[in-house]
Amino acid sequence: MPDISASLELLGATFFLYHCREDAIKGTKYGGSGVIIGAPLNSRPDLALRYAVSNWHVVCKDGASVIRLSLPDGRIHIVDTDPSEWTFLPGQQDLAAIPLQLPKDMSPAWVSTSQFVDGETSDAHVGDDVFMVGRFVDFDGIETNKPATRFGTISLMDAPITQQTGYRGNSIVADMHSRTGFSGSPVYVYRPGTTRVLPFSIPNPSIDIGKIDVAKVTRRKWGVGNNVVVRLLGIHWGQFPELWEIKMGLSATASQEHALVTEGAYVRGLSGMTCIIPACDIINLLNHPELKSVRDNL
Repeated sequence: MPDISASLELLGATFFLYHCREDAIKGTKYGGSGVIIGAPLNSRPDLALRYAVSNWHVVCKDGASVIRLSLPDGRIHIVDTDPSEWTFLPGQQDLAAIPLQLPKDMSPAWVSTSQFVDGETSDAHVGDDVFMVGRFVDFDGIETNKPATRFGTISLMDAPITQQTGYRGNSIVADMHSRTGFSGSPVYVYRPGTTRVLPFSIPNPSIDIGKIDVAKVTRRKWGVGNNVVVRLLGIHWGQFPELWEIKMGLSATASQEHALVTEGAYVRGLSGMTCIIPACDIINLLNHPELKSVRDNL
């Protein structure tokens, strides 16, 4: 299980989304999640412009565009935006973003694009630990945001799945449960600091493995040494559904096998497989002329 004690500030980079200011004040149980991303300025690479990033289906389709974010002192700050103010790529990834304008004395946590998993080298792999930070609508706080974390592992790296925009593109699939309110949550990949990993088999089982070095150098390009490394893997956009048949008046035994759905009543539920938009697609959105021009003019 990931030890994220050294990266707890990441929890503050997650914000909650509501349909109106009144809902944000009351903490109404509808809406979604998002994350604050910092993209470097062309003129000053040491400075970054902050953007709010979430799912298109949460902000634009469902209209949950009012942002409630956390401040380091525990207070919340509400930013009123309209769905029409957010930028997205029509028919593309289920993402939307808007420049985040805050008073100078407010500095919430944010994630730099330099902390993204590199899409070109694909330096994340099946089996890596992941966790997401989002809104648990049944207990997300009223006077302050209380983001919840959910944990899992990468199951598939490049699955072509149709998103709510109609776009059929590659998603990362994680074996990680979700529920209403987590759409738009940032998903992080975690790697403990190590330069060596155990092989899958022992070359000579007859030798006492306590006396020989059977470790191999890891092929990972980051997360080496003694430091724990956390990087943004992407944005959670959906969950694989499952259909559970309702068996009336039947007492099934362990040896009986039935099709998942045959005839009759059934309920629709969520599986444990979470779909994630890769971080490199966030970069593509932030380079849209409407969003990039704001950075270029600073």
